Amino acid sequence: MISRESGSAVRVVIRSALATAILLGAIQSPLATPNSVTAVAAAAAGKCTNVGAKRLIGGVRHVCVLVGKNRMWIPEGGATTTVPPNTTTTSTTTTTVLTPDKIRPGSDLTGMKLQGINLAGRDLSTLRAPHADFSGADFSGAFVMSVNLASAVLKGANLSRAEGGWLYLNGANLEGANLSSAILHSSNFDAHGFNQIIRANLRDTNLTGATLRYSTFESADLTRAVARNANFTSANFQKAILHKADLTNAEFRSAGLSEADFTGATVGSDWRNYFQGARFSQTTWVDGKVYSAVPTTP
Repeated sequence: MISRESGSAVRVVIRSALATAILLGAIQSPLATPNSVTAVAAAAAGKCTNVGAKRLIGGVRHVCVLVGKNRMWIPEGGATTTVPPNTTTTSTTTTTVLTPDKIRPGSDLTGMKLQGINLAGRDLSTLRAPHADFSGADFSGAFVMSVNLASAVLKGANLSRAEGGWLYLNGANLEGANLSSAILHSSNFDAHGFNQIIRANLRDTNLTGATLRYSTFESADLTRAVARNANFTSANFQKAILHKADLTNAEFRSAGLSEADFTGATVGSDWRNYFQGARFSQTTWVDGKVYSAVPTTP
């Protein structure tokens, strides 16, 4: 026979076991909906995807935070978490502090916020950083072979004298960036996306003396870019916008200029020499007129 005290203890243990099973989704509470059970199970597993995301779990507001290398749901404002060294914690997010010495060839920096970081002269080959924010960052003199910066933000970044090639900058924002004397041949500055086309933004960029042979700028926006003495030999500028760009003595030999728009651009008095073999097709020239052969003016 079980005593009253023993029976109470057994009931407590059973209730505790049932509650744990419900929390982990093994048994569905009679009062819980399938969605709430799924949410509670997700919270128990501690898994989430987007840092900073918020959701209600079991009636409690949770936030997704980064703890070390793991993304976890925790109750907003009421959780305490032990985090490893070199992390910064706020009430809504926990972000690992990434120093330049930890960034090596092949590092994955996808979506990271690294504004103003100094990576000058470093070997960044095969770096993966799509959607990352490098606004104001310093890449001067860096080795950037086969770097993926698709849809990344590089506004005002310094890539002067950066060297490499085969960069992926589809849909990237390089507005006001400095690429002077950079050697980035065979790189991709095309627009990005299918249903919604996002142009690579090179407005007001400094491309003076840059070597960008065989690169693609399809649908890119180079409005007011300064590209004096740049080398665009055999590059593809299909549907690119070059309004008011300074292209004085820039090499466009054998470049594809189909449907490109050079309205108001400066090309210099010897421009015919620098556009030898360039392919014009429905190209809007500096005078605003459309040409499908080498223009006669200026």
